[in-house]
Amino acid sequence: PDVMHRPVGGTRGGSKKRGCSGKYVKPNLYLGYQIHTDVLEVFLRNPMNGMWLKDDQDGQVIATTLAVAIRDVIADELGVAGTEMGFGFRLDRDYETEQGRCVIQLYDQVSGGAGFVLSALDNITNILKKAAQKLECPVNCENVCSHCLASKDSRVELEELDRKKANQWLQEATILEHLDLPDEMLNIPKGIYCSIVPLYFIQNAINKMNNKDGAVSVALLMHGDENNWDIENPLFKQTVLSWAINKGVKVQIGIKSALNLSKEQKESFSMLFKFGVSFFETDIINKDNSPFQIVQVSSSCGTYSLFCNNHIAGMPSENWLQSANNIVWASSDAIPLIEMPDIDIESWFQTGKNVSVIDVIEDLNGPVKTLDERLKKIIDSKAPYLAQLIENDQAVSISYTDRYLKSPWYVMILHGFLKLFNNDTTTTVKIQTLAANGNYRPSYLIHHNWNSQEDQSNILKTWLGEKLGKKIEVIVKEQIRDVPHGRTLCVEWLSGQQTRIFLDQGMGYWKSSMSSYERQFQFSGTHEEQIIEISRKYRQARMVNCGCWSTHFTIDGKA
Repeated sequence: PDVMHRPVGGTRGGSKKRGCSGKYVKPNLYLGYQIHTDVLEVFLRNPMNGMWLKDDQDGQVIATTLAVAIRDVIADELGVAGTEMGFGFRLDRDYETEQGRCVIQLYDQVSGGAGFVLSALDNITNILKKAAQKLECPVNCENVCSHCLASKDSRVELEELDRKKANQWLQEATILEHLDLPDEMLNIPKGIYCSIVPLYFIQNAINKMNNKDGAVSVALLMHGDENNWDIENPLFKQTVLSWAINKGVKVQIGIKSALNLSKEQKESFSMLFKFGVSFFETDIINKDNSPFQIVQVSSSCGTYSLFCNNHIAGMPSENWLQSANNIVWASSDAIPLIEMPDIDIESWFQTGKNVSVIDVIEDLNGPVKTLDERLKKIIDSKAPYLAQLIENDQAVSISYTDRYLKSPWYVMILHGFLKLFNNDTTTTVKIQTLAANGNYRPSYLIHHNWNSQEDQSNILKTWLGEKLGKKIEVIVKEQIRDVPHGRTLCVEWLSGQQTRIFLDQGMGYWKSSMSSYERQFQFSGTHEEQIIEISRKYRQARMVNCGCWSTHFTIDGKA
């Protein structure tokens, strides 16, 4: 702009003399726009050495070349123009290894998304194999040409494409060979490798069938030793309830035999039964060898079945429907429909005449610091026996058992339950839980797990102790079977009576209603710093129910 130039004006302005001094030209001005659309990201890792596609210059060229190849394959499969989809890459970093990586990106050019790039998720392995074929030019060009990858919008990227370099990387990494199913899964009829998250696969199948037929069923087959089952795990329980209630799906749970279930497990399953989940017994689960059938989604228009080479992914626990390096998933639409009669489980949840059951949905929503007041109102109206004890007796001992007291958020809510019964006569407050071990990704939000058992135990003792004015006994166990199955609050009264309250979903029924900034938590701080931060957030925190289904408290006032 500081030199004489032709006026800005396209062809007409460019034909004039250099008579513009640049006085009115604004430098350093950038124009742009944004749209919301569907994006497909492909993360490629070398299975031979575990290294991601690097974020260096070569990695960027390989990523761009593969993006063009994948884009062209998707266009061929759908019968649309390749220009309907954009391509590129972004630089990223692996949370676990801190290794830089280059991520392939494809996106629909249409605002809102046309569904083109997401169609590749149904069989990404086939897409990748065909993309590799695109790298083999029929005329053996030096780089790319109109016979292989040079289309109208990628021609301008010729200097950023290198089909030979991309082909060499695929061959050295042997990625395509690793996309084949392992030998033990080759007998699955029309089985294909499932490269997407199992929960997404199931949700995608439900959506497809809902568009064609409203009556959709999901059969979940429970594998593994029943003693290791964790039916109360939030991932399992909330997912099942979400399908049954929010999606209107008929959810069926298959087990080996009801005779193998403990009383506590039957009680947990009974709660699911109340919300429409049914149960059946099947011999499919008795097999000991891979592949294990985990899920079947079905309707009148067909079935989608999901298999795994490790039964642990079919156990109700924190590993349920989760992927790991040693776990392979495969899907098929050729498996016969599972048809088994439902088990009559009405007798599983008989309640005695002295037992009160309180159903809660939005009743306890509000500031966390006044939770005890809202609890008192519910008990006054729905559990008069316990209300009289609170009014006329005094609690001398309070204990609570819950496998999931692993985050600051759950501890804040627990305080409200303990505060309801705590008084000057209370001499013992005891907490029993499982050890925290962080999250899959780094913890940074208030509902995430503590990174260590030491943080969990010390902060539980100190923060709750300060709030209640009592010395807190905290017992943290390593193994899940060492902590009782249910979430139980037990109160011993000065009169010698005892009250047990069974919370079917514990503290996990409520989520925080705060801004993203307010939900942030510094888990890297010292114990003292974390305690100060919990106290500060406690004063402003609000809680809301996380689902449209109810949670219930079973109060046994005569035990």
